[in-house]
Amino acid sequence: MASRCSNPAPSSCTSPNAIPACCRPTLPPARAIAWLFAALCTVEPPIVEREQAPYLERDQPWFAARLPLLDERIRARLRQLAGYLGERPWLDGGFSVGDLMMVMVLRRTEGMELLESFPNLVAYVERGKARPAYRRAWAAQRALRTRNATDPSMTRPARGAPRPARHHQEKTP
Repeated sequence: MASRCSNPAPSSCTSPNAIPACCRPTLPPARAIAWLFAALCTVEPPIVEREQAPYLERDQPWFAARLPLLDERIRARLRQLAGYLGERPWLDGGFSVGDLMMVMVLRRTEGMELLESFPNLVAYVERGKARPAYRRAWAAQRALRTRNATDPSMTRPARGAPRPARHHQEKTP
């Protein structure tokens, strides 16, 4: 059994040590998956919120006052993560899918001048970017974006443009 947890949201924390012992995953693959969820469900949401704010809220009178609040939410998550990581090279022993995803998520902060306050996280991201598995994942993602950008079937029609006709097959009895 990978977990004995009765907690409905054990991924609500960035540190497996803060999760009660009954809820900690016990098998290495389960721990890697727990870190994957921590990256996507705990660390990434405030980063995405901060990324979107200039696009969605820039014209609001409270926008300038809100940015420092958003930055502090990210710093709080980064402090937790930096504290857990300490001087270890990876989150849970060897490099795993959890590290792969966490590095991807932390890279979203590039240009925000937030990660630089956490030297161990900066070093962690650099180690992750140097891993062959990370480079393969990044190249695959880039290839997909490039293909989608040049494939007319993957682009949205301009607002108000006529939509292409859809051909539905008749169901046969």
